[in-house]
This record gives sequence, structure tokens and C-alpha cells, in this order.
Amino acid sequence: MKLLLVDDDIKQNKILQDAVDIFNLKSPIQVELDIATNYSDGLLKIQTSNTYDGAIIDLRLENNDKVGLGNNIIKEILNNLRFPVRVITTHKGDLDPELQTENILFKCRGRGEEEYHAVLNEFCKIYSTGITSILNNQGQIQSNITKVFWKHISEVLPEFITQKEKVPAWDGERVLLRYISSHILEYLEISIDNNLEPVHNIEFYIKPPVKEKIFTGDIIKFKDTNNFGIVLTPACDLATDVNSVSS
Repeated sequence: MKLLLVDDDIKQNKILQDAVDIFNLKSPIQVELDIATNYSDGLLKIQTSNTYDGAIIDLRLENNDKVGLGNNIIKEILNNLRFPVRVITTHKGDLDPELQTENILFKCRGRGEEEYHAVLNEFCKIYSTGITSILNNQGQIQSNITKVFWKHISEVLPEFITQKEKVPAWDGERVLLRYISSHILEYLEISIDNNLEPVHNIEFYIKPPVKEKIFTGDIIKFKDTNNFGIVLTPACDLATDVNSVSS
């Protein structure tokens, strides 16, 4: 598990490295720590590497930093990369208001040695799911996209070109995205020995929902009773008060 630390405090960096060394003595998952000691180096590392499994970011990264340059690095990660972030700082008030919402992938903590041990354990639990290796630029999804590009797109791309020439306003990109996504999903459904992979019920429904409206097949929860139901009615026939349910 490769972690990035961006912090200009050499003493704190040593404390985290010691915590990593202790962690590695006890854990089957070994941590490799990559350290950036200033804003420019931290920004360069996340812009040139796509193999991190997590990052620990301080907010003030220069001697005269009064605004929290670490916010810029955090936004760069959240906008363009896919691994969890922990902010550990003595200046929690510097955290950009846009970044105040916390979840399992993003949290802001105060400074303290015990925080490093907690963060390493949190990163380990997330890493053990395989999510960072799946979604980084060298993961299985990227590999499948490459297969789709070379093995499948060549068969259908002439049809897309012809349709676009007939109807210039046609949104072929949306269709192509769905087409590619369908192929990626099918690759993931096939095992190494060319059989269907066993599936888990957690795969079938998306939460929180992407769609703002209720559609056929959605599971709904009634707010007044907390009962659950499944929508069997065709979407075109639905006429319900969406404020009374949550999907």
C-alpha cells in the first residue's frame, strides 16, 4: 500500500514514518510512504503518479502559508484522482468550505500521534477492498477499456460515423459511453475460465441513487413508515409524490 504524505513539518514526518514502521511490523499489508515536504513537490507528485492508495495532507505547506495551500492539492486529488485522503493539521479552520463534507474517503483530523495510527488502519481497511487498485489508471477497469478500444470499437465505429454524418446533432458520445460501459461490465462478469462470475446482492442496486426520479425496478423507502417496496409499474405510468419516499 503506497501512501503520499504532504507536510513541511519534518518532525511530524518522522513521527508518521515511525508509525508506519511499527504498523509494518504487525500488519500483513505493508505501507510504503512517499513524502513531499512542500507545496510544489506535493502537487508534482500527484500530477505525475497514479499509483497511490491514500494521501495524508497538511493544510499549511510553506513557512508563510496563511491560506492553506494544502486545499489546492486536496482539490486536485478529489477532481482528478481516485484514492482516500486524510487531512491532518493544527489549522482545521483553514479547510476550504467546499471540502467540509466528510465520508469514509475524506476526513479532516487534528494533529496527534494517535491520529496517524488510526489513519493507517483506516487506509488499510479501504485498501483491502481492492478499490484503489481497481480504479487507478493501471487497474482492471483501465485494462478492460483498452480491450474494448482495440477489440470491439473497430467493429462498430463505422456505424457511429455513418449515423453522425446523417444526423450531425446526434449525441453519439453518450451512446458510445453506454456501449463501452456495457462491454466493460460484460468483461467483469466473465471469470478467468470463461464462466459467469458469482455475484453479490450488493452489486444490484446503486446507493445513494444517481437518478433523481423514480424508475421501474427501483427500491424505495417510505419515510413515514420506514417500509421498503420495489417499483413494478412502468416509468411512464408513475404518478407519485417523490417527497414521501427515498430511493
